[in-house]
Amino acid sequence: MHDPRLSQLPLGLQSSSQFFSLNPLVLAESIPEVFSRGNHGNRPTVDAPCADFSLTSLGDLPVVASRQTPSIINEDEPGGSSTLAICLAGDDVEYSEGTYQTRIRAKSAFLNPRHGGVATTGYLSGIYCQIDHKRLNKTIRTIDQEKASIKLDQPLLFESSKPGKEGTFSSNIIAFFAFVDSLLKENQSLPAALCLDDTIYRMLALSLLDDGDSRECHQHNINPNWNWRLDELIDYIKTNSHLPLNLTDLERISHYSARQLQYTFKAKLHCSPMQFIRNQRLSNAMEKLQVRRPGDTVSSIARECGYTNSQHFSRDFQKRFGVSPSAVLRHSQR
Repeated sequence: MHDPRLSQLPLGLQSSSQFFSLNPLVLAESIPEVFSRGNHGNRPTVDAPCADFSLTSLGDLPVVASRQTPSIINEDEPGGSSTLAICLAGDDVEYSEGTYQTRIRAKSAFLNPRHGGVATTGYLSGIYCQIDHKRLNKTIRTIDQEKASIKLDQPLLFESSKPGKEGTFSSNIIAFFAFVDSLLKENQSLPAALCLDDTIYRMLALSLLDDGDSRECHQHNINPNWNWRLDELIDYIKTNSHLPLNLTDLERISHYSARQLQYTFKAKLHCSPMQFIRNQRLSNAMEKLQVRRPGDTVSSIARECGYTNSQHFSRDFQKRFGVSPSAVLRHSQR
């Protein structure tokens, strides 16, 4: 009998025609295209373990979405790749590897190099794929020719609970897979035909480059009492990002100087104040493009989200998500 708590969790890529249920004990053997190397273990912690799966392919990249009952999972790979895990819903995941310990919450993403770490899960819904380190660093060098490579030997957590670059990546990748699901609903072969694996590598590369640059920012001269003010300012920006906000407006609202704003945003959010406003506008635009209303156009949505120039909007959107806004609108659910 199927666990009723499991049925309450969403299943990512629900429009995929490749759907099946199985005991998670045989997970690695059942999906060899995703778990093809190394040692994989899954020890259920409930009497009747069960997992539901849906599969698709983005170009050369197999992707699996699942929801499963509580278990203890370990992966030990020979190196050269990481698991990108997007936690959609369910209980927090406790992950440990040596002295490293972290808690992975819903709406977060986790890039795990799989050196034998252990993940203790509750009821969990997620999307997973394998990221090749050589390909990711090649993408990084293509974007930034001065960057030789980025070390990928440590786990990286991209949280949605804290605004900023890492949170931005987690929300972007969730929005991206919602777009993939809409493509599957229209045509099962579309995601593979569009080679969207390049988009995932590009999104990861841009996020890692931005995070690396932020470590070089000076973090001095920051008002020690900035936390609550910054939180209020972030809430204001999220609510009013469609307005023509500028740095002077933010100074007036937060009672910070422009210099303090620049340092504060760089230190906590890994971006400038104006970049944060632009990212918020683009995230709002992605949501509106995915739910098409009668009369919606790329230009009308751009204006609604605060862009006065649709060409600038399309350029920023393509750079941020790796796909054009017209493509998202064309394939959105009516």
